Amino acid sequence: MTSYGYTLSGEEFSPSDLVAAAERAERAGFDFVSMSDHFHPWTSTQGHSPFVWSVLGAVAHATEQIDVGIGVTCPIMRIHPVVLAQATATLSLLLDGRFFWGVGTGEALNEHILGQHWPAPEVRLEMLEEAVGVIRALWAGETVDHYGRYYTVENARIFDPPAAPMTLAMFRKRAAKHGVRLDLRSQLLYDDTHVYVNGTAMPSPRNGREALRRLADDRALSPNAAARLSPATAAILYNWYRDGYVHASIA
Repeated sequence: MTSYGYTLSGEEFSPSDLVAAAERAERAGFDFVSMSDHFHPWTSTQGHSPFVWSVLGAVAHATEQIDVGIGVTCPIMRIHPVVLAQATATLSLLLDGRFFWGVGTGEALNEHILGQHWPAPEVRLEMLEEAVGVIRALWAGETVDHYGRYYTVENARIFDPPAAPMTLAMFRKRAAKHGVRLDLRSQLLYDDTHVYVNGTAMPSPRNGREALRRLADDRALSPNAAARLSPATAAILYNWYRDGYVHASIA
C-alpha cells in the first residue's frame, strides 16, 4: 500500500509556519511529514533554514498520529554523531514510535560551515559507516567508549534511549555497498537498467529510475520482497525517487 506524505520545506518557510503545515497535513489525512536537515537553504532567495530538531520537537507536540521524520541528516561533520544519537533518541520518544530518520554523506552546502576540509566521497562513506556504528551503540543505552579513525567517544551514555529504528539513505551502488556493511534490514538501489531489492535484480522496461517509481507505486515488488520493507522506508521512497535517493532500514 502506498503512503503519501507532505514535505515540510524548511528552506521556504519559518519555524512556526512549518509546525502549522504539519498540523494541516495531519488533518488532511497525509501519512507522514518529512523535513530536511539543512543549515543553509538551496538558494538565498528561498530565505529560510531553521534548526530541524527544534521544529520537529514542536511538531511532535502539535500532532498526534502522523509519522514525522527527517529525510537525510549528514552525521559526519556539522553535528557530531554522539549529539545526533541523543537528538534522535529524544525525538523518537516525543513522537512515540512515529519518528523516522535518514542519514547520508551530505552536501558541502551545509557541512562546510565549521571550516573543515570537505572530504572525498569515499572518505565520507567511511565516516558515515563509523558514525552510524557509534550512534547505534549509544542507542542501546549503554556506556560507550569508542576510539576510531574519525571519531572519539569517551564515557558517553544516553539515559533515554530511542524507541524506533533508523532509516539509512543511500545514493546508488557505492553507498549501498557501505549500507550492506551496516547490517541493513532491507536494501534498495538502482542503476541505469535495474532496481535491486535485497540483492535481487529486477529489470526495468525503461530504466532504473522508472523501476524505482514503480516500486513506490507498489507494482514492481513481489509480495515477499515488499513485506521486508519497513513502514518508514515505504513512506519516504515515493517522495525521494526523483532525486535518485533510495532508503533502507537498519535495526
